Amino acid sequence: MDKVRKIQFMKKYTIEYYKIILFLVFILFVVSCSGKWGNGAYADFKIYGNITDTLGNGIANAKIYINQVDEKVVTPILNVSSDENGYFSCIKHNYSGKRTLRVVCIAPNEGFLSDSIDIVIKPTGGDGSWYEGTAACSCDFKLNNK
Repeated sequence: MDKVRKIQFMKKYTIEYYKIILFLVFILFVVSCSGKWGNGAYADFKIYGNITDTLGNGIANAKIYINQVDEKVVTPILNVSSDENGYFSCIKHNYSGKRTLRVVCIAPNEGFLSDSIDIVIKPTGGDGSWYEGTAACSCDFKLNNK
């Protein structure tokens, strides 16, 4: 009789164990289909522009940070530096995050004030599936003296 109880006990808890595993697999499936940030769609984007002083001279080696901002949480996406003429360009492939991004410009020396701008990525040319297409956005910064 003790052996029968042991088998019944094992059956009961084995079934419960498989229910939990099945539930976790289901949750994983739902999260992977919906995407971390909502609909699972993704796009490619390019952000480019010029960084100048108030006289229109290019500012070399300025740092550009592209961030996703979501309810006081800042998530870095990309960062680049401007070239000797103040031009910068960056490309992100297969991006599936929020479409509103903050572009922050920090001058290479303390003689200029930093600046930032919020942009909205609007991809076009998607293939009708999860891929929404490409987007390009120009962000020019004119940094003021301190």
